[in-house]
Parts: sequence; structure tokens; C-alpha cells
Amino acid sequence: MKRQSYSLLQQRIWRWHFFAGLMVLPFAMVLAITGGIYLFKPQFNAYFERYIDRQADTSSGEKLSEDALVASVLSTYTGAKFKRYTLPENGSAAVKIEIDYQNDRLVTWVNQFNGEVLHESPRGQRFMNLMSRIHGELLVGRRGSYLVEFMASWMIILIISGVFLWWPRAQEISHSPGAAIKRALGPPSAPIKKRNFWYHLHGVTGLWISGFVLLLLLSGLPWTKVWGGLFQQIQSYMSWGGPGQEWNITLTSQDPHEHHKQTSNKDDGIDLWQLSNDEDIKVTLKSNAENNTDTASVLLSDIVLKIRDFDLHPPIEIHPPRGENGVWTVRSMTPNRPLRQTHHFDRWSGEKIMSIVFTDYHPVKRLASYGIAFHEGVLFGWLNQLLGLIATLGVILLSITGFYMWWKRRPEGKLAAPGIPSGKHIPAWVVITILGFALFLPLFALSLAIILLFEFSLSLFNSRIMPQLKIDKGE
Repeated sequence: MKRQSYSLLQQRIWRWHFFAGLMVLPFAMVLAITGGIYLFKPQFNAYFERYIDRQADTSSGEKLSEDALVASVLSTYTGAKFKRYTLPENGSAAVKIEIDYQNDRLVTWVNQFNGEVLHESPRGQRFMNLMSRIHGELLVGRRGSYLVEFMASWMIILIISGVFLWWPRAQEISHSPGAAIKRALGPPSAPIKKRNFWYHLHGVTGLWISGFVLLLLLSGLPWTKVWGGLFQQIQSYMSWGGPGQEWNITLTSQDPHEHHKQTSNKDDGIDLWQLSNDEDIKVTLKSNAENNTDTASVLLSDIVLKIRDFDLHPPIEIHPPRGENGVWTVRSMTPNRPLRQTHHFDRWSGEKIMSIVFTDYHPVKRLASYGIAFHEGVLFGWLNQLLGLIATLGVILLSITGFYMWWKRRPEGKLAAPGIPSGKHIPAWVVITILGFALFLPLFALSLAIILLFEFSLSLFNSRIMPQLKIDKGE
């Protein structure tokens, strides 16, 4: 009885695995290919920027100041607004300066020795940005991100159901544990037929990479629209975030003209939470009407000097003040998120207003950051990249072998899907497991409800409506 119940459960899971596989397969290939390429973003960008660097004329031997370089770019692109300055790395002759120009974000590489623009590229059209957009939204925006999340949710189910189907049964392990484990994890012990070879390769590959793929899928969920959005809401409600001011900056600089506010009252002075004007401004001189003297805004080169002794991991980005009393923002944007730092400086005095480091965040947010760093292949260097590459290549191999097995065995013109099991009983632990996944993966829950409704309708049609139609026809 137990063996029959297990066979019915296996047939049901095999049916779900089959349909999930056909649905997910093309998307799994796209995500695996783009993800595998994106793993090597640091190496690709370094090679690309070395190529640009070789074009720089360094004969003058003296570098221009950071402010002069920004001014050179702004004079080249009339009407542009300065948005970001990235400090050069490893003695590079070129520096990266981003601007808003003609309703687009433009990345320029500028020769530090003469201010010449060596290369320009719209930010969204850079190769790795393109890979990221395909990987995250299939180049169709928000709708694409929902689709990616939907397929990633089903990939989790696909991996787990595949492990269940391939892992040897309890009686096989009890009779010969060594042989059962060897069959599940290793090459076949004797020559097998071609069809069984693909089946074996598919199963063994899936079992070996299942853990890595699940980690990649789970660590990518915080980026998604539905799961990630709910996660953000829970963090906000439970106060699991951090000090803020990393991206949505509401800090303001102390207005040097309002000396009457500079008292010992703790409620006066800098309002850390006052919203600043969104309009971007250039570095300028501002007149102090009260003292008839000029109060100079801190320059970009001053900020560079201030952070020289900071322990910041590259790339290091400097953002100019936004609004009349905005702040200078310096960010370490190292791909390894646990090493990132953010510092804000008063635009008039140059004093540091606020610093944000990894330990300022709640452990839940820190755990998510570790996951994202692992997902991008930067948490523990080249070994992380290697594990990510093995996982993505494994997904590609699973997709190819799964499609090949289905294509070769299906009758011409038919889907060849596994039939609906005749038994209705489903073990309680399976129901609980499915409900757990439904609670954890919202888009899986939605699709599950639709599938169950469809299967119920199909079962009702086959059991009641079809026999009635045969009676009416006199068959």
C-alpha cells in the first residue's frame, strides 16, 4: 500500500516537474547565460577601461585638478549637469565622470592630463548594464521583472521536485546504501542505452548543482518586485533597516548665512531630515550678505583630499550636492556589499555630517547583503565566481538534456505529458510543504491556485461531462 501511495505521489510530482520544466526552460537558459556573463563584470570592466586608458596622452606629466576635469567635460557637452565622479584606480590615466546630457545619463572617460574625453557611452547601453537588464527584466521593464520573478519561483520548485524524483527511494538505500548513493551521485556503473544516458546525466547534474542553484535563486529574491517589495515592507515595519541616507538622501548642509540659527540649542543648526531641493546645481561661490564676505562652497578637489586617508574599497564615487544646501556624498561601491561605506559632507564647511557602514544595518539586512554579494560572485573572490559559473553551466546542461529527452520521446504532434494520477490522496507533509512554498513565494501561490483550478476543471470534464457526452451520442 505504501509503495502504491509513493508511486502515485511520484507520478504527481513528475507531472508538475514536467510542466514546470517546459515553462521555465527558455527563461532558465536566458537567466543562466546572462548571469554567467555578469559574474565576470569586474574582469570585463577592468579590461575595457585598460583599453581606453592606453589611448590617453600623458606627455604633459602633470594631472589636472578634479574640478578642472569636470569643467572640461561640461564645456564639451553644453548644457550637461555633473552627476558623479569616480576616482581612478591603479594609476589609471583616465577618470570616469557621469553627466546628465540631453535627457540621458552619459558616462565619459576623461584624460586626467589634458581633460580630453577619450570615450563616452550611455550608461544603460554599456555591455554589463545590458546583461543586467536582460537578467533582471528581459529588457521589457517592470513587466519583465515580474516574469523573471515568476520563473525564478518555479525554478525553485523545479529543482526541489527534481531532487525528490532522482534521489533513491528509502528501500533502495536500506538494501544497498552504497550502490544507491553511487547511482544518484556518480556515473553509471555499466554501459547504458543512449536514452538512459541522458536521463542519468540530467539527474546527476541536477543533484550536484541543486544546492548552488537554490542559493543563487534565493539570494536574488530581494531584487524582485513582489517578493523584494514585501521584504522591504516587512523590514520597514519591523525596523530591520538601518540609518537610511544611503540612496534617498535628505541630509542638508548648514546654511552659512543663517548665523542666528547657530546656537547651543540642540533643535537648531542642521536639520538632518529636511528634504532638499531636487534641482542639481554646480559648484559656485555664494555671497554672505551679513558679513560682506564670500563664503566658498567646498570643491570636488577638497572632498578628494578629505577622503584620501579613508579606508574605502574601489570604485569610489563622489556625488555633488543636490539643491541649494545639499551635501557631498562619497560612496565605496565595491561589488562586495559588506565592505561598502557611505559618507556625507557639508557643502559649505566640508565637515563630515554622517557616515554609514555595514554594521549600522540590522542583521536581517546584512544577511540579504551577503546573499546579494554571493549572487553576483564577489563575496569571496574567484572561488565565488567559479561556484556561480558551475551553477549557471549546470542550469544550461539541465535545460538542454531535459528538452532533448522530451523531444526524442514525444510522439509526433503530441505533448506527451505525464497523465493525471488516479489516486486523490496526497500525504499531509506534501500539502504542508506546498503551502509553505506558497506562503514564501507569492507568485508561485498565485500560479498554483490557477493550476489547481485548471486541473480540477479538467478532472471534472473527464469524469462527468465526457461520459455524459458519450451517452447523448449513443456510444
